Amino acid sequence: MKGIPAKTIIVFLWGVFSIFPVFSQDIPAIKDSLLHALSQAKSTPERLETLTNLSDLSSATKDLTYSRMLWHEARAAHDESAAAAALTRLLVSKLDSNEPDSMTYYANQAREFMKSPAVRAIPTYYEMILEARHLQGTDSEECNRIVEENTQKLKSNDPAIDKYEKMKNIYIVVCCKDRIRLLQEEGSGQREEMLPYAKEMLEIAKSVPFESGGHLFVQQALMICCSGYPRDSKEYLDYTLQRLDAYENFLKLPSILKRPYYSQRARIHIYGSLVSATTLTQKERDGYFEKVKELLRLYPSQSPTPPAAYYLAGISYEYYGMKNDNVRALQQLDSLLKYNSYPLQAIRYMKEKAELLSKTGNYREAYLEQISATALSDSLNREESQGKYQELQTLYDVNETKLKNAELKQHNQMLTLWTCIIVLLLLSAWSFYNYYVRRKMQKLNTKIQESETMKSAFLHSMCHEIRTPLNIISGFSTMILLSEPDEEEKESMGTEIERQTHLLTKMLDDMLEVSKLDASNDSLPTESTDIYAECEQAIQKFRTMYGDQQWILDAVRTGEPVQINRSYFNQLVDNLLANASKFSEAGACTTLSFAMDTEKKRLKVCVTDTGIGIPEDKHKWVFERFTKLDEFKQGAGLGLYICRLITKRMGGIIYIDTTYKQGARVIFEIPMDK
Repeated sequence: MKGIPAKTIIVFLWGVFSIFPVFSQDIPAIKDSLLHALSQAKSTPERLETLTNLSDLSSATKDLTYSRMLWHEARAAHDESAAAAALTRLLVSKLDSNEPDSMTYYANQAREFMKSPAVRAIPTYYEMILEARHLQGTDSEECNRIVEENTQKLKSNDPAIDKYEKMKNIYIVVCCKDRIRLLQEEGSGQREEMLPYAKEMLEIAKSVPFESGGHLFVQQALMICCSGYPRDSKEYLDYTLQRLDAYENFLKLPSILKRPYYSQRARIHIYGSLVSATTLTQKERDGYFEKVKELLRLYPSQSPTPPAAYYLAGISYEYYGMKNDNVRALQQLDSLLKYNSYPLQAIRYMKEKAELLSKTGNYREAYLEQISATALSDSLNREESQGKYQELQTLYDVNETKLKNAELKQHNQMLTLWTCIIVLLLLSAWSFYNYYVRRKMQKLNTKIQESETMKSAFLHSMCHEIRTPLNIISGFSTMILLSEPDEEEKESMGTEIERQTHLLTKMLDDMLEVSKLDASNDSLPTESTDIYAECEQAIQKFRTMYGDQQWILDAVRTGEPVQINRSYFNQLVDNLLANASKFSEAGACTTLSFAMDTEKKRLKVCVTDTGIGIPEDKHKWVFERFTKLDEFKQGAGLGLYICRLITKRMGGIIYIDTTYKQGARVIFEIPMDK
């Protein structure tokens, strides 16, 4: 997997490790002394100072006991300087142990408690480093997306993006661009395209006081600037000197001077970097080299690359090599080979030693050293090849077992899968059956409730509908018997008695007919019927019964009989005409018409009135049982329902013409045979 280039790693490591103190003194003895001082401390400032030293002393280990104690006591005492020291230690520890949640926890606590600028600088800096770490493994597309996102933030005028967030955005852009460069070019080299961003970040960082965390961003920006130039350039030297000045100034802060166990590691590293700068004069290089040796002598445990002798040998090798002192350079190479534990690095050192021996005229030793380097390289290659061979052999030996295990595992998985599928199918079937039964029961209950409601409504309606004609018949009959009406009144009463008798008889016939039609689904018998004659007879009957209305037969006499059920046909026509007369006023016109389709063998009959009409939303509803548009009209609400049952038994359909708006037009179509 491709990672961040070496220089980027170095930049990051020195940004983080610059606060790690490691000491040459007897650490257990110093710790015991500090613990004794802590137990004897009589004031809060004394305790905080001692805890700060204990936190610095234990920072080389993973022990956070004193850092946590310092954090809690500093918060209780509202000492932001001590809290910042503890916060830095805790954040670095959580960053290195890859505990982002704990990092966020302490950062949020700091933002709630601390009011100084350090509360923005320190947490934001380490969140920036954490976010940069997460870029490892990302591809070019994702890096470009992050660059675009952070660039938009930098261009916006959002007041929520302060100078700390801005530096964070700049740093993320730099890391993403460096990652893209690595993926595309497959190289290391300098990163000149990062310099404008690094310089902008440096200018912002300089506006933040060192004691408020500004030194963290300054060092990070300067390291990016250094990595953008080759070591033989003046710019590399200038930015490295700026790093040194910035760090020296930071160490002179009063809060840092009170911390004798604070790290010198970054300081040693910066002096070591200056030794390798090729644009220095020899006098300047000598001075920096002596400074490295002095610091390593004073703080051997704070060597950037332990042990101190190994790090010093590497610096000395570069130093003497630049002085062309090949003899001493060879001595330092021997020291590097002595302390080095990495075979690939040893091969490089051995080849460089062979080259130096050749320059000093020791050709035989150079030849032997080159042979040793080649032999070590061949040995590594053989070991690597042998390791691969053994790995392949092992893989081959266990392949059959793995294959059998895989087949068995696959078989078990398939068995488990099919078992789960069967169980799911059974559960689904059981659930569907329960759902079906529940739905069926719900529908049945609904029908029962509807039936009960309709039965109650039917009984109430029938009591009223039967009582009304009986009262009229009884009343008129009594008047005829007890009084002496004239002939005209007697005729009028007789007509009304006949009409009410007809209504009562029809109502009872309708109920009997419904019962008969519901009880059987058998096909109806047919007979030869003259449709025109039957329609004419029906019209004539209604003209006699309802003389105040107009009754028209709109049809042509064909004289050709058809095969239908005459009784039910007449009942259909009578019911539709009666329904039309019921909802029409005096003077209204009702038209009966029919048409025969000999090809389709269908008879179509229309009853058209000019009455009150039927609302469109009730066109289907009126064909249900016991339905009445006007509750005050006589009737049981069975007329159109019986018509629907009859047309269904005759194999036809009945419906209302939605295009007719001057009243109602009911149409039924039934099959016929000539």
